Amino acid sequence: MPPDRITGYRQRARHKKIVNDLFGEKLQVFISSKMRRHVLRKERDAARRAIKAVPFCKPWGWEDAGYPNSFPPMELCLAEVRKSSALVLILGSDLTNNTQREFDEADRIHRIVLNKQCHKKESAKKFLKTIHRGDGLTYRCFRNPAELKSWIARSLKEWFNPIEAMKWYSQGRIFSRVPYPDPRTHEIVIRRKRSKGT
Repeated sequence: MPPDRITGYRQRARHKKIVNDLFGEKLQVFISSKMRRHVLRKERDAARRAIKAVPFCKPWGWEDAGYPNSFPPMELCLAEVRKSSALVLILGSDLTNNTQREFDEADRIHRIVLNKQCHKKESAKKFLKTIHRGDGLTYRCFRNPAELKSWIARSLKEWFNPIEAMKWYSQGRIFSRVPYPDPRTHEIVIRRKRSKGT
């Protein structure tokens, strides 16, 4: 095996060990979007691939619920939102009531809103005016599935990087903007950066 492949394998193995040490399992990321008529199927597929590519995350969408010929009950989706550590909302031309409910249910976890550049109906316009960008919410625009994949991977890695977290712990400091999900409750805890000399 070439040396570069050996190095890459060791890095991935070390990354996986850090994830297991910190959480015991991968963090679930809920994929939310309009589902009727499969209008965002390509985008949802791209989101799944992007989340799977992040070593410490795993995706969950209605496709995982085991309802091949119909959509799962809304209560099941909301229960999965509560189990998740982050939510990715893909916004197309409009916002359905179910998607809005999933977004509202995720108010205690990190939310990533990905706005597809297309004509917007009134429901989507109203939603974009009400979201508050900042702590706990990442907002990005995209034009195609490739851009969507890139933004998701970037946002999740910026949201929490286990390797960097281990460096911070070993140096006795904690980075102020990184949320640390409690592995038992999946609640986001923002830990303040320690001052020098403490």
